[in-house]
Amino acid sequence: MKKLLITFVVFCMALSFVNFVKADDSNIEVKVTTDKAYYLLGESVKITYTITNNSDNPLRFTFNTSQIYDFSIVNYGWGTLAYRWSKGKTFAQVITYLEIPAHSSKLFTAEWDQKTNTGMGAIVTDYRLNFWLVSEEGSFGKIKQSPYLATVRFSIVSTVNMPFPDLVGPPDMQYFVKFLYEKDLIKGYPDGTFKPDRNLTRAESAVLILRAMGIMPSGSYSQDFSDVPVNFWGFKWVEEAFGRGIVKGIGQCKFLPNGEVTRGEFITMLMRAMKFTLVEKENPFVDLEPSYFGYREIITAFYSGIIVRPSENEEIYFKPLGVLTRGDAAILMGKAIKRKE
Repeated sequence: MKKLLITFVVFCMALSFVNFVKADDSNIEVKVTTDKAYYLLGESVKITYTITNNSDNPLRFTFNTSQIYDFSIVNYGWGTLAYRWSKGKTFAQVITYLEIPAHSSKLFTAEWDQKTNTGMGAIVTDYRLNFWLVSEEGSFGKIKQSPYLATVRFSIVSTVNMPFPDLVGPPDMQYFVKFLYEKDLIKGYPDGTFKPDRNLTRAESAVLILRAMGIMPSGSYSQDFSDVPVNFWGFKWVEEAFGRGIVKGIGQCKFLPNGEVTRGEFITMLMRAMKFTLVEKENPFVDLEPSYFGYREIITAFYSGIIVRPSENEEIYFKPLGVLTRGDAAILMGKAIKRKE
């Protein structure tokens, strides 16, 4: 008798778990991400779609076919469709369920090989990725029919026609160096190279920040720093930045123009100079203390998408005292400018 009672209780518990309710949009969060923001031509785009049930009850979605999701790749500038995952595919005519326990998430992964539905290759441009659960009323519903649509932008870049021969780094660095060069905001060295792996100096950071603001030094300047003589290549830039309160000396009337700028210093100067509205949000970095002088600027840069999270479910280090390379500075500066466009 006791065994029957135990079995009955377990059976009832199982039934209570599968007592699904219809999805309430206010309790559902959707997000789509790509593994990178910039891809070389022909490089596969890896996609992750996450749907989260924030309610206290398990949810069940019902689909008329075996198709649960769909996604499309749209040319961002032209608004034309480059690829739709479901096009040309057939799905079994069978009722399909998607079940999400309370306070849990489901992940779907996909990949795009940069080929259009007609088999042609993608072109160098910006794209918008749309990912959604298909409409419960019809498994081939349009995007507008689904309340579970998430979007993200990414770009496809090329190493062809790079302004500097030594730009062989990651696609995002190549993209932003070219972007800034075409805006006449950065320049290379006399030998024609950019040297993206060289650490950025304090004088170079002053130049980059002023150019990002659209400011060019003009007029005459008095010498405020003993180690920045009037014949120094960046004399006017340093003095202009100092006069505007963008940069400061290191004490004893010295600026240390050829010293290396830190990651924290550069982000702080950049966010202040470009007048970003500072946010009050959770600190995602394990190595950034609230007492750091540029704490809010760095937090704002993170939530503005200028500093990118490396991946989900990993501890994030910002390394505010770490040195900054010229290539990394170009990425940060380019993203900040794009956020302001």
